[in-house]
Amino acid sequence: MAMTTNTIFITPDPDNDIELELKKEITEICTASVNTPVIKVDLEGNQKRWLLIGICLQNILSPTLRNYVEPVVQSHYNAMTHSHRIHTQKYPNHQKKDITSGTKLNYEAINRNNSIAKVGWKPDLINYDYSVRNHVEFSKLFMKTYMAQYSAFDQTCDLSALLNLIVNIDKFPQPARNVAAKLRSDVRNPWAHCNFDEWDTIKYQTSFQLMHQLIKCLNLNTPDETKVLADITKWEQNGFMFLQEYAVDQIVLNELRHQTRVLAEYALILKSGRDTSFMKIHEAMLQINGEMERVCKRIDTIENVQTENRQHIDGAIADIKGNTQNVKSLKTENTSTINRVKTLECEVKSTTEDVSNIKKDITEMKENIGRFQKLHVWI
Repeated sequence: MAMTTNTIFITPDPDNDIELELKKEITEICTASVNTPVIKVDLEGNQKRWLLIGICLQNILSPTLRNYVEPVVQSHYNAMTHSHRIHTQKYPNHQKKDITSGTKLNYEAINRNNSIAKVGWKPDLINYDYSVRNHVEFSKLFMKTYMAQYSAFDQTCDLSALLNLIVNIDKFPQPARNVAAKLRSDVRNPWAHCNFDEWDTIKYQTSFQLMHQLIKCLNLNTPDETKVLADITKWEQNGFMFLQEYAVDQIVLNELRHQTRVLAEYALILKSGRDTSFMKIHEAMLQINGEMERVCKRIDTIENVQTENRQHIDGAIADIKGNTQNVKSLKTENTSTINRVKTLECEVKSTTEDVSNIKKDITEMKENIGRFQKLHVWI
């Protein structure tokens, strides 16, 4: 079968207000002898880097840090409830700074205190509710009010908040706090601003290095650390092929598509907060994911055609096998016929010899009769 090449061109919408128009070209090479379609994906290099870093930050690093940070915060909160009764405290005897790190605690971030009317443009601190009822509310004291919009250590608690907790609470290892601060300022915040132009090769490589460093500084148990580092490394390797214009199989493309959709859903959850950067992220993710959806539908159509072709080929192969079997049967029958002919030849030869002998005997008998008759006449 001849090799078929299918190229899909996606034209960006000129009215889209994303900073850089997104374009994608996917080429699928389909042959009868190839089981897995080969796909070449073409995005702007900086867009690819931004997307890959986002996948690692939000879908690998964030879940890891949620599991890591929550027990530490819970332990610190429990200690504060015993030593300073932080869960029942009232103005003006409330704890104003963290007892270990000295970080100023932001009570505006809890108990809807930010909705209390200001007095002369200043917070009405006297009427704040200073009771810290659980460890989630306690964690909000360590960050700015607009960042404290989460309700649990789940998807509503974004990476920025998690890194902020590691940096501001000294219960975390100092090396982890140092790397977390750098990852927040050099990677996560620029990524959230959704400026694709920033994501050159150096920034991309540095981002992966910082993610690896942070995981190693957390002192996770060996199986967890190994798994997380392997997940990050997997996207480094997939990213290398993705960035170098190498062919990417559909398994990788589908994973990219899935992770992009997860990022879009995640940004949708967070864009309802005060951080407007998530609105921009959500728009970018929807654009990329929409294009991947269209491309994958096109690939599914091509795969269906390939499946039909494969079925036709399988049918032809079955017919050929049947014909081959028939030829073998005919050959067997032909061999049997040849053997029978040879047998008949032998029988004919034997019969011919017998006839010859009979003729010879008859001749001898005639000669004997002739001699007998002559003898009788003489007598």
